Amino acid sequence: MSGIYDWIRDIIGYMVLMTAILNFLPDRKYVKYFRLFSGTLLILLVFRPAIEFTGLEEQTAGLFERITFQNDARLLQREITDTDGKRLGALTESYKEAIETELKIIAEGTGLECTAARVTLNTAPENEGFGGISEVGLSIRAKEGRGKEIRDLKKRIGEYYGVEERKITVTLEDK
Repeated sequence: MSGIYDWIRDIIGYMVLMTAILNFLPDRKYVKYFRLFSGTLLILLVFRPAIEFTGLEEQTAGLFERITFQNDARLLQREITDTDGKRLGALTESYKEAIETELKIIAEGTGLECTAARVTLNTAPENEGFGGISEVGLSIRAKEGRGKEIRDLKKRIGEYYGVEERKITVTLEDK
């Protein structure tokens, strides 16, 4: 029985407080907004015993926590994916630079002066050939008549990196 008296006392106290606040509002244009807010709170206050009796408060709190956790997990997954993408991009770029340096060394090992090397990598992680070289381009400074050395260079690069020779282009620059 004391629970009912406490509930009625809370409602009456709330009504008195809201009436006092309503009288002290500086401008009458805020009255409708205040009544909407206070009416919503009054509804919650009136139905509080039913909410406590049915356990709806705990269910609502559990649902809120579950939704919050799912949102946090999605945000974290997105951050991890973005970070992995950045790391993969940096790693791929380093790999590409290392291959270009090796290509220059291989070219110079065959007696040709390599001025530039360009590599195209398969950078789609979902592809089977991920990380493989799809094209190679070299700029060689040489005189005419170096066809044998260029064929040997293409063959060595093709064998070493597993690239078809038709996807290896060598551009001659005049010395």
